[in-house]
Amino acid sequence: MKNYILHFILFLLIIQSNLVSSQGECNGPIINGVCCDSCTGICCHPEAGVYCLGTTAIPSDCPDFESPTYSRNITNTTAAGNSCEFKLEWNDNYWLNNSGGYIFSTNNSGTWENSTWAAFSSTPQNTTIVTVLSSTPGNLIAWCYYANDTSGNENTTNCQPNNWFYLITTETIKPRYSSDNDNSSSYGSYVPVNSPVKIFAKWDDNYKLSTAIFRHNSLGWMNASYKYFSTGSEWYNTTYTTSPADDGKTVCWNQWANDTANNWNKTMPNHCFNVIIPDITPPNYNYDADTSGGFVEEGEKLVNISTLWSDNKGLSSASIMHNETGTWIADTTALTGTSKWYNYTIDTTNHQGKTICWYQNATDTSGNKNASMINHCFNVFSSSQGEASQSPLESLFEAVLKTMGVSSTETSTRFATLIIEFIGMIALSIMLIILLESILENK
Repeated sequence: MKNYILHFILFLLIIQSNLVSSQGECNGPIINGVCCDSCTGICCHPEAGVYCLGTTAIPSDCPDFESPTYSRNITNTTAAGNSCEFKLEWNDNYWLNNSGGYIFSTNNSGTWENSTWAAFSSTPQNTTIVTVLSSTPGNLIAWCYYANDTSGNENTTNCQPNNWFYLITTETIKPRYSSDNDNSSSYGSYVPVNSPVKIFAKWDDNYKLSTAIFRHNSLGWMNASYKYFSTGSEWYNTTYTTSPADDGKTVCWNQWANDTANNWNKTMPNHCFNVIIPDITPPNYNYDADTSGGFVEEGEKLVNISTLWSDNKGLSSASIMHNETGTWIADTTALTGTSKWYNYTIDTTNHQGKTICWYQNATDTSGNKNASMINHCFNVFSSSQGEASQSPLESLFEAVLKTMGVSSTETSTRFATLIIEFIGMIALSIMLIILLESILENK
């Protein structure tokens, strides 16, 4: 009896094997010996979730109970105020399109809002919703999706706190500056040493400022001071006081600032001014002299005048004042550098009998002037053709007598008389000395 049963079972297995093999190669699942790649709308095995492929609708005898699935949640930015793409990939065990669709929901506006239902167009499908994020940095933006497939099976990403998709909005716009300037121009071309320079700049941010830094290059670029901000629009005003170390330098400054999202603005251009120690010292002179020797014969000698001028900063010009023509006139020349000779020549032609005087003054590049030089004078004498030349002593004597209102004729007579009297006095003095010595010897 047992042998008959075993033979019967073996017979059934052979028949089943023949049925499967008679269909040739099977490209689909085999359920209970039936190859499902040839079905045309009937369900091969609905309780196992096996359906005929290629159909455009689920047969009534093959119900679909599986919900759509999602993956690859992606956003492309967190920048506050910017457009953000919310992406999600959907799939289904059967169909999403042909009546499937989705709804996007977010609290971006401050309250939860749903988008309009949109139909799926393929299976699988990437959905993209574009929304402008809140302009307030630091906001938590949550979102979720609701979706259904062709059979009406629904699924949703979790829209409950701590389970929803979310991002935190961030600030990406750097602070802005304006009215950046200083008052260095109030000093003129140069700022004196030990002088305050007021510096100011206004900073604005679309959310909230954090810190500003004042920088300068007095001793090489450095962060000199800073200010903490508490609002989205503030001034950073400070003062830089020049020091002796800045003398002769071009001092430059700028400011940097960031906001609470650490967006830095380091683009402020340099503001510069020149610094000097105030120059209040006038030029100095040396070797002020001429070649006259105090007396010069008319027409036979040029009188060369020279003065060495010097200045601690720089010379600008020098002038000579003289009365060669009988009235005081000036002649000016430009000087450069810190040490320079100023030379001038006076021609004594036709100036016989004159006392010619001169002096110089000079100005430096800071506008300081030295006009302290005293007059330098020389006399011009002459001799008539065939007559003995007038000596310097005669010339001086004549000049003195002229100041006393004595004529030239009287001058000559008086001079001769005085000379004779002078010689007589000397001879008498000598004789008295000899007589005195003789008396002393006899004693």
